[in-house]
Amino acid sequence: MESPIYLVACVSQKHDRPARAADLYRSDWFRKARTYVEETGDRWFVLSAAHGLVKPSQRLAPYDATLRDLSAAERRLWGEKTVRQLRRAIGRRHAGPIVFLAGRLYREPLLAFAGERAAVPMLGMGIGQQKAWLAAQIAEGRERAWRAAQTGSLPHLVTEAAMPSRPSRRLAVPAAPARAQQLELFGAPDEPPPSYGMAVPPWCGLAAWHYELDRQSAIMRPRTPLYHRFEATARQLTRERIRGSRDVAAIARLVTRLSAARYPTGDLHGLERVWSRADLGTLVVEATNRQTLLGLGRDTPRAKGQALDPRRLPSDRLDHLIQSHRNIDVVNALRAERERRARAATLLDPPHQE
Repeated sequence: MESPIYLVACVSQKHDRPARAADLYRSDWFRKARTYVEETGDRWFVLSAAHGLVKPSQRLAPYDATLRDLSAAERRLWGEKTVRQLRRAIGRRHAGPIVFLAGRLYREPLLAFAGERAAVPMLGMGIGQQKAWLAAQIAEGRERAWRAAQTGSLPHLVTEAAMPSRPSRRLAVPAAPARAQQLELFGAPDEPPPSYGMAVPPWCGLAAWHYELDRQSAIMRPRTPLYHRFEATARQLTRERIRGSRDVAAIARLVTRLSAARYPTGDLHGLERVWSRADLGTLVVEATNRQTLLGLGRDTPRAKGQALDPRRLPSDRLDHLIQSHRNIDVVNALRAERERRARAATLLDPPHQE
């Protein structure tokens, strides 16, 4: 099987000076996509709205152009130009996957040329989910490389479509024909099985929980065991574990993740399938409170002071709180204290009788 070709879309955030195409774009998404494709060791190109197909080493000046601003006819002309460039770059007989890390406007003009070779691994994901998927793929690839270095052997990748004929260091690539599949990594037959397989891994902290959910979310096959494993993994998160976490970055991501789940996007694997909207709201409040607490540099809430004692308040403060306090029970207690003081004053200084 031939090596895949990766096509990465350009982004609007650019440096203000000429640079190589690989270095010109500075968004977090592009940096993650670049790291992912570079660590596969395969060829990749940038899909530029201004220049068409661009090699990563090609120097470009900053530009302000996007396919979103072009008409349908202009996008069609851009696609024809880019297809000619792509045909010259990879040849007519290339049979390996053409992997699109790009949005719909950048993919559609090229899909007819790619045909059955097209692969869209992040189809249907939002920008945050795409970054999480890329980060998970990068982490898994580095972990496999580290384990291979420790054992002196190269890791195997087995997909549903085909098994590589030889060991590979490459990251997982959806196999053609690619109907935007997310493939799960399995151990090769001659290797020991994974530590947990389909079992739910033990709780190892909030950051590890995020990583495991990202890994499982990248598996887009709608199978009951995968749903059950995802739900069981997600439900490891409890209010007590949120309160016990000291990882500021993981808590911040948890707030974003839980808040987004309250507005479902239809993902096969989503937290909205695990908890109700009310339960998600409870967890959001808990995570937000924890984020605020860690932001203040405290691990536990500040101890509350003494309860409000109306008898210890001066008279002017007593009158002010009666007019401004929102709790009716407290107001009633304050009024009772004011009446008590008025009766005491009458007893100490009875009216003068002539």
